[in-house]
Amino acid sequence: MIRFSNLVGQAGFYRTGSPNYVDVAAAYTPALDRVTFSAKAADDGWVDGDTIGIRIFKSHDNYKIWYASWDGTAKRLFAVIEEESVGAIANGDAVTVSAVVTGKMMDKAIWEPQFVLVAGATYTLLASDVGKTICFTSASAVTVTVDAALPVGFQCLIVQEGAGVVSLARASTDTLNGQAGNIACPGQFQSLYLYQRIEGAWIVVGA
Repeated sequence: MIRFSNLVGQAGFYRTGSPNYVDVAAAYTPALDRVTFSAKAADDGWVDGDTIGIRIFKSHDNYKIWYASWDGTAKRLFAVIEEESVGAIANGDAVTVSAVVTGKMMDKAIWEPQFVLVAGATYTLLASDVGKTICFTSASAVTVTVDAALPVGFQCLIVQEGAGVVSLARASTDTLNGQAGNIACPGQFQSLYLYQRIEGAWIVVGA
């Protein structure tokens, strides 16, 4: 999932090297190949694999913009692509690192499809699934629960990749196409598009 700017800068030290990465766990200390600064990723809701834009800022004439990926286990932002470099930042320079919106992030949000593979026979849709294509590979029947807590405007594509029939099941008093019953995918390699236009009323296309 893409995480946009939190506008909170964190002080640290620039370290050159390849691959470049950023540590945002307070317990880490500056070491080769990293920019280290204190932060709490949990405060920003970051989860493993999230895309983060970062600005490594020394001065208005000396900064770098990176497109990065959050490693929730190692508590590091891996700088994947350098999008902009202005002036020069030398090894060991004191910098401020902030989350920012970058062009590559916008390209990813608009153009790059995001896939989730599910092998199990049950799955509950998450808020982080919004906009994603969720592929179910089970050979047995699959029940996908449409959580009542999902926000208005939530939408995703459900794909039955395996032989097991994929069925959408409502939660609470929500309705699927105005009904209380489950809705099944038409068959293998077919899909259902799911959209919540108003609270509790889900539209399912493709059934």
